[in-house]
Amino acid sequence: MIRRVVLAASVLCLAGCRSEPERPRTQPWKGTVDTLAGGTVRVTNPTEGIWTEADRWHFVAERRIGGADSGAFSFGEIVGVAPAPSGDIVVADGATQEIRLFDASGRYLNTLGHKGKGPGEFADIIGLAWDPDARLWVADAGNSRYIAFRATGGDTLRTIPRRVPGALHPWVAGFGDDLNLYDAGAEPRADGGTDFAFYRIDPLMGTLFAKLPPLTYRVARTALNGNAAPPVLSALIPRFTFAFGPNRYLWFGTTDRYEITQRTWLGDTVRIINMETQPISVTDAEKDSISQELTRTARLYARPWGRSDIPSVKPAFVRIFTGPDSTVIVQPSASPADEGRIFDVFDSSGRYLGRATSDVAFITYPVRPVFTEEFVYGVTATKTGAQQVVRARIYRGPGR
Repeated sequence: MIRRVVLAASVLCLAGCRSEPERPRTQPWKGTVDTLAGGTVRVTNPTEGIWTEADRWHFVAERRIGGADSGAFSFGEIVGVAPAPSGDIVVADGATQEIRLFDASGRYLNTLGHKGKGPGEFADIIGLAWDPDARLWVADAGNSRYIAFRATGGDTLRTIPRRVPGALHPWVAGFGDDLNLYDAGAEPRADGGTDFAFYRIDPLMGTLFAKLPPLTYRVARTALNGNAAPPVLSALIPRFTFAFGPNRYLWFGTTDRYEITQRTWLGDTVRIINMETQPISVTDAEKDSISQELTRTARLYARPWGRSDIPSVKPAFVRIFTGPDSTVIVQPSASPADEGRIFDVFDSSGRYLGRATSDVAFITYPVRPVFTEEFVYGVTATKTGAQQVVRARIYRGPGR
């Protein structure tokens, strides 16, 4: 049995109602809510959100770090960005296996670790996280351990084993509101699917408290999503993606359709968010570029790949993130000019607020942008291809 509720055209006040000065009002939400027989809530959203120009988010870059030819401001491949509670910015470089610290103004402070297997050294950094006591944790899949640092001085405070199988990129784990460390790993299945397993870890002893219920991803096998598909086609292949929320919810979906599921970390499905969208076509210019790359790398593959293998439309979305005020942020597929510059924002109940825009194009693989109340921290590339860390301020309202 499905119980349908159509929300009335009432005025929503998202950030707390204020009498002075009067704030422009949001638009009424025009979506629907279905309560399924098992209690799961399905939220269906139209393409129009409830934000007016007075509420809309704009990301404006105000600090850039990197882009130099050498030294601490030269990055090979950034694999982690973690804003510190103090405002400092911590960056993990996968090419050098170093952790570099910068203050809020972008001034270089210190480097932690380097490539190796000894104490305080790294073999394959996959992510960074801050615990409630403002200690920096580094997930090192190559050495199968987590290392906790006092970031200001670089002292190693604790090393615990990492028993999670494999390494997911980008890393989507971190600390929950229960003060435990959560991590995820992928385990292949005999039927060709993949189990994404989740683990709750004691940050003091490294004990695996529990293996949480897995998510199983199965996709129809085609020539495109086979293991031999060229990397240049990877962005056009539907994939499974998910995001942790510190309040012990997991958001996930397969990118072939705009549907996001909310699940508790114990396995109970709470909410399904749907979005009415139009397919984004792969442009002729994109097909030309992909075709050229397929021709250039043809000798690497057992079968020839050509223009006829390129899909005509892109997946519905790219990745899921969690943001301030328990918002869910989705990176939709976009035209080349808008890639990494537009994000769809939903409130904690699944209602579509609207589209946020950015004046900088964020790279979302292999490092995810971090959304805080005031800023977005992420990675972009210069015209020469050099990587930079960007801190962009979140402006709410018109004029940007």
